[in-house]
Amino acid sequence: MQTAGETNVTGVDIYQYGLFKGENIELIRNPTSVTGQESRVKIRGFDKRTSQIPAALGKHFGIIYVVNGTPAGAIVAIRLTILTPPMKHPESKEIFTSVDSMRSVKIGAHEFHGWLFEHKWEVVPGQYTFQLYYFDKKLGEKAFTVG
Repeated sequence: MQTAGETNVTGVDIYQYGLFKGENIELIRNPTSVTGQESRVKIRGFDKRTSQIPAALGKHFGIIYVVNGTPAGAIVAIRLTILTPPMKHPESKEIFTSVDSMRSVKIGAHEFHGWLFEHKWEVVPGQYTFQLYYFDKKLGEKAFTVG
């Protein structure tokens, strides 16, 4: 992976957003996640371009984005943050209002980041905001209203 001095990340374009069909292909540990793990997902299709998401189990929504900069194809670390309404884990009683995830992505490649309502206690109406960062620089964001 290249360092900030070797790359020039200039921004991000969010190409698609809304409801998606996806398939979990891998579970990885993520202590900032509401469930303690994060799913790597293979996109199986696009349902609807929308910022309005039904509050229902099984709904998968997110963004497809491209990190802009040089050199094309360079691998950079992107932090993805999702700000959520407060949700309380039924066992730990911990309250979550955000989830962070680090990804290694290629400059110029299409990438996906999403949210899947897997448990009833996760289905909380309100605003879910996807934010993308390169180091401490916010590259972009997309807000969804769940209701």
